[in-house]
Amino acid sequence: PVDKAAVRAMIRNGTGVAGRAAVIKNALQGAGFTGSLLAVGNAPPTTATALYYPSTRADSAAAVAAALGIPSTAMHRSDSYSEVTVVIGADWTSATTYRGSNRTTAGAGSSGAPTSAAPSTAVASSPPSSSLLIHGDNAKACMYVPSPEW
Repeated sequence: PVDKAAVRAMIRNGTGVAGRAAVIKNALQGAGFTGSLLAVGNAPPTTATALYYPSTRADSAAAVAAALGIPSTAMHRSDSYSEVTVVIGADWTSATTYRGSNRTTAGAGSSGAPTSAAPSTAVASSPPSSSLLIHGDNAKACMYVPSPEW
């Protein structure tokens, strides 16, 4: 298990709603993460919320995603990031739990509990099925490469 108190994360606001990253930082603190290890900032306007993480921080990313209700489909491994980074998009302008397409958030008369099963926080360990491998011994699957002319 991940020690949430030791997780470093950056929360970036791409919603255009002032103070949105600070709201999410406070939610993470309430879930057991350490405030001094959580940084906030702005991002260019973005439509969809996403969580980016380096390959060495998959467990930390899963812990942050679970705390915020971010589904595994919104998690992206990228070594362009040195720490777990949540980019809040226009699809999450209020509440502290990501609602996605089948989720609810706290509000009048709501407990804040999800209306469907909690999202999976599993990190993909294999490529998507749409990225089928092509074997070099199958001449019909490869493109033609002409011999060089000298």
